[in-house]
Formats: sequence, C-alpha cells, structure tokens
Amino acid sequence: MSLPPPNPSFCSDFRRASPSRSSRFTAPPLASPTAARMPFKRFVEIGRVALVNYGKDYGRLVVIVDVVDQNRALVDAPDMVRCQINFKRLSLTDIKIDIKRVPKKSTLIKAMEEAGNDEPHIVDLFSKVVLYSSIF
Repeated sequence: MSLPPPNPSFCSDFRRASPSRSSRFTAPPLASPTAARMPFKRFVEIGRVALVNYGKDYGRLVVIVDVVDQNRALVDAPDMVRCQINFKRLSLTDIKIDIKRVPKKSTLIKAMEEAGNDEPHIVDLFSKVVLYSSIF
C-alpha cells in the first residue's frame, strides 16, 4: 500500500500560517556602541603574569605557563619551583609575556628580561604590583 502524494497547497498554507523563527526571536537594538564591547580585559592565557593572593606564595608574581583544567594553572617564576595553583588564588595583571607553552626555566627568564627591556612600563607595572601587594 502506498501513501498518497503530499498536497503542496497544504504545505505552503502551513508555512505561511506559522511565524518564522527570525520574527519571533529578534533581539532589541543595542543602546550604545559601547554595549557591544567585551567586559573583560584580562584573560587566563599562557604568558599572563599573575599575583598570588593566598597561600605560601602570597604576594609573589608568577607567570602562567600552562592551564591544567578549568580550576588550576601551572605557574612558574624565576625564584620558585614550577607548581599548580588554583585560579581563585591568582589575581591576573595586565602584563602578558610572549612565551610558548611550558617553556624551560632559562627560556622563561630570558623572555621576562626581554619583556622588561623592550617595554620599560612593564618594569614600572611590576613594581606597582609588588608595592600594592605589600600595602594590602
């Protein structure tokens, strides 16, 4: 037993009767051009300098060298052993160092020195962050 062929007039009437998705779900226009901007400026990324705000390394500046999972990062600094730290214990800074994922200690130190030599304001920002952490 075969089915009768579909009635094209029924299909077209059905399509006209139902509202289209685009007409049902239109977003209101943006109030200002600044509303379209991203609210965050500091992202967790490899090479981001962070300040440890809790624990045995409190007040130390570290560099994120790898992201372990959504809660932890592998961090390193010239004067410490590479370790995992929870993101809740890190305060991200505006400083970003151009390094690859999980660099050697010597490569990390060299990149930090180059970032300090190329852009003198980074050294000032380092000192401001250290001063701010010592006050609070």
